[in-house]
Amino acid sequence: MTVIAIIDMGSNAIRLTIYETLTNEETRVIAKHTAFTRLSEGMSSGGVIATEKIAEAVVVLAGFSKIMKRLGVQRYQAIATAAARRAVNRAVLFERIASETGIKMALITGEEEATYDFLGVKKGLPNLQEAVIIDTGGGSCELIYMKRGEISALVSLPMGAVTLTNRFGTATYEWSSERLIQMETQLETAFEQLIFLQEAKGVPCVAVGGSNRSVARVANGTEETVHAQVMDTAEVLAIIATIQSSTLLQRQAIPALGKKRSETIVAGLAPLKVLLRYIDSPQLVFSECGLKEGVLESMCRQINE
Repeated sequence: MTVIAIIDMGSNAIRLTIYETLTNEETRVIAKHTAFTRLSEGMSSGGVIATEKIAEAVVVLAGFSKIMKRLGVQRYQAIATAAARRAVNRAVLFERIASETGIKMALITGEEEATYDFLGVKKGLPNLQEAVIIDTGGGSCELIYMKRGEISALVSLPMGAVTLTNRFGTATYEWSSERLIQMETQLETAFEQLIFLQEAKGVPCVAVGGSNRSVARVANGTEETVHAQVMDTAEVLAIIATIQSSTLLQRQAIPALGKKRSETIVAGLAPLKVLLRYIDSPQLVFSECGLKEGVLESMCRQINE
């Protein structure tokens, strides 16, 4: 038995998940922790992460380090995604984390992030053969076209819940129809450049990431797992429309959405909304398995070799 930890430092949150390997094929989660640090919030136009955000990340990771030691973690992988990719002071961030917490961060590319998403989805939905996987994080959106159970094409776009909110939203997190149209138009323009989406017309979509999974949780009225849940596109779009037309106070009152996520959820759901319409997808499948599970799958393969 091996105790493994995955740390995912994204633009919106830093997450720690600790797993226990049971057999060569099976693992179980023994601890999960999330801190909404919004690392990319307030990032300068030049790509500088604010000093206070670096300090906040260090405090969170110091706490995670103590948890890992207490639970006897033997191996870990700590990955940094979109916010760190954009940051010109990334070296300062990583050096402070290493010196003050002992955790060594690894920067992954957008393409690597998309590949891990694919591995996680394939592990969690083993019968899936053809779909467009969408993972909308805080700082980026990964799209993977799965065909015959393998990757046909993938891309990572710098359009996530936090980055889109910063670009098109307001300081009060209230949205006008004009701002929504501007944001969705930019997303449509980006999708039009992706040739593989033309081939994916009419293909089901798989939703990964907290923003996307919140649609199913809102529909269910609970924060319980939504893994492998299937919804018709019309129902998904109706829920997104309700959320996007709500004020911040109204969003905060929606069961299973969460007060913190309600600030960025309008932008966080925009890529999914535009994608479903653009490829005329008939249904959406939700996956609780994504980036972290893909990293875990990769680590387990190395352990078993």
